[in-house]
Amino acid sequence: MTIKYQNYKHYKLPITMNPLDYGKLIFKTDNIIVIYLTVRTIAVLTQYEDFNEVKLYKEGDLAFSYKDYKLDENTFVRSLDSRKFTFKNNKLVNINTDKTINRGINSINTNLKIGIRRFSTIPRNIIKLRKVNSKNIWKTLVFNINNKVFTKTLFENIFNKFWLQIIEEFTENNHMFILFKIKYVNNEFSTIGKLQRLNSNDKNWYINWIIDNMEFKSEYYNETQIESFIITFGFKDGKISDKINIKTNLTFQNYKNNNLLISFNPLDYGEIINIIKLDNETLYILQDKDNLIIKILNSENKNSIEIFKKGNLIINFNDFKLSENKFKRVIDNKKFYFENNQEILFMKEIKSKFISKLPKSNKLINNFITLDIETYIKNNVLIPFCISIYDGKRASSYFLSDYKNPEDLIITALKSILVRKYNGYNIYIHNMAKFDIIFFIKIFS
Repeated sequence: MTIKYQNYKHYKLPITMNPLDYGKLIFKTDNIIVIYLTVRTIAVLTQYEDFNEVKLYKEGDLAFSYKDYKLDENTFVRSLDSRKFTFKNNKLVNINTDKTINRGINSINTNLKIGIRRFSTIPRNIIKLRKVNSKNIWKTLVFNINNKVFTKTLFENIFNKFWLQIIEEFTENNHMFILFKIKYVNNEFSTIGKLQRLNSNDKNWYINWIIDNMEFKSEYYNETQIESFIITFGFKDGKISDKINIKTNLTFQNYKNNNLLISFNPLDYGEIINIIKLDNETLYILQDKDNLIIKILNSENKNSIEIFKKGNLIINFNDFKLSENKFKRVIDNKKFYFENNQEILFMKEIKSKFISKLPKSNKLINNFITLDIETYIKNNVLIPFCISIYDGKRASSYFLSDYKNPEDLIITALKSILVRKYNGYNIYIHNMAKFDIIFFIKIFS
């Protein structure tokens, strides 16, 4: 069956009661289903007996939610904002406004009619309608950047200047709403992040938040010259909840082109989409800044982690808590040990066959010679000064002081073993493959 969609606020909402028709399945319990919709959007559906509750998250934030009520096998009603959309056989057949709103509108209309009749005998209207302006008064400050590119230090300096100018506007019972834009030298504008609300002690949080946003922008945003920073802001009565400071000391492990967070705390992985309490475990569904979906099944001393990109599983691994600041990560046949979020040990399990027992050789030769060269450095050049030889019975050493040059030393030592009595001997030369062979090649060439 071809799925049809309802267009709503630039979102395409599937016209179906079947959660699996929404997109790629990320996770499913008895009644909770997590679905990948787009790169930035996922849906969390909770199934009840007669209806589905749907929540859409964009970049970790709740965009909106609605409920679908099943009427029969072919018909359901979608309750979205203040309207009800009825679908039959995957087609929209009716739209109704919420009854409570209708009642409110009818009540207002009735009161207006009563008021008009009551004052109809008065020649002059003493009731005046006027437009009430919003209490949110926006202000804008522009800071010229003089064709520099974005850096952490540059933004910190400019924002500190901004903060000094507005800090006195904070009171004990208000907060700021703020939006940050960049104007580039080519007259293009870019809004960094979304509108944020800040208390008077949230300056550092906002600085880190903007810098964190810029780190995940393309090279264009970070390498194009900037004409100005534009900060639009205002103040509103009422305090807001305290910000959770962004951690700037998080470290990452690069594994097969995946940047894996080094942390045992599930909340460090991204924005929380859903937390599901199970019998002895907690399931976290999160979305990070790269719009990856992270599923973490957490118990007291273990995290089972799955990471999804565009709805497809790209990697899974297990973290085991060893102490308050140590944990072990197991990926495939590899083990990584971390302390204070830094890797301290790596182990790899290699499958190998047992060493088989070799049959006894009838031609075993115990006749062998060992040889070693000792050198010293002169003018950054390695020079042989001693060659020692042992044939199993007699040891002999040859020293540079007894010869004209190193070449004579080497030739004499080699001639001592190139004799008939050593025919059939095996010669073992220490570190020949990576060192001694160089001196012999010079003699033989």
